[in-house]
Amino acid sequence: MYLDDNKYYIIRLDFNFQKLYIIWISDDIDKLVVNNDLKIIAFRSKSKMLEFAALCAITLETDIAEYNVYDLKQWTIAPDDKFDCNSFLNLWNLFNDVAASIDQQFIGDIRDSERDELYDKLFDGSGIFISKDPNPQFCLSEINLLKDILQNGLSFLSDNLEIQD
Repeated sequence: MYLDDNKYYIIRLDFNFQKLYIIWISDDIDKLVVNNDLKIIAFRSKSKMLEFAALCAITLETDIAEYNVYDLKQWTIAPDDKFDCNSFLNLWNLFNDVAASIDQQFIGDIRDSERDELYDKLFDGSGIFISKDPNPQFCLSEINLLKDILQNGLSFLSDNLEIQD
């Protein structure tokens, strides 16, 4: 069903009252495991996800990446300049993979100077590497653009999940 030379990773999405597990595929273009209708296959438990992986002969890496979707939703309701750059950068990248998986255009992938600069500021503030500006300041227009980008990604994610029981 899936190519053997890819690497498969577990992602846990925290929606506050519900946790879901999805499988991320590392390849030339990173994607998520989807069904024939291009819906992201999600599981209510890790054990159900592991059963699915075994049935599909998918070997999963043991690390689990966690994404706090609930906190992001709360931030989009009342956005401000107080947020975790690393978390938002990771979510932006996840939403890019969601869009690739469902064959949609994510507005965070549109290349222009404003988006590129915003992404670079998140990257600098993430603490992943030594940067010129490890504590970037975000102006109101950047916060509004970030909100729009992350809301677009949230919509793709929430509208395209097929939860397996």
